[in-house]
Amino acid sequence: MEQSLPLVSILIPMYNRPQYFQMAWQSAINQTYKHFEIVIADDSTNDETMTMIQPYLSQYPFIRYYKNDHNLGQFDNDLQLMNLANGVYQLSDG
Repeated sequence: MEQSLPLVSILIPMYNRPQYFQMAWQSAINQTYKHFEIVIADDSTNDETMTMIQPYLSQYPFIRYYKNDHNLGQFDNDLQLMNLANGVYQLSDG
């Protein structure tokens, strides 16, 4: 991984549909840009997503997973993801 490249954050909000994590995960892994982190904020009312993600957490150190103590709702869960992200971005005039 080229550390001089800017870090890109891939943010995955989850809510009771762990099967979609697999699709999002595969999409992220198949990118050619390799300096990224995956941040997951789980707003689910059950533990299915957490159970599905556990094997990935020990295998891939660039994944960070957060399970909310209580349901935040989509907007606040998305805001939480943005606050947890470490990625760098730059606005361009072009």
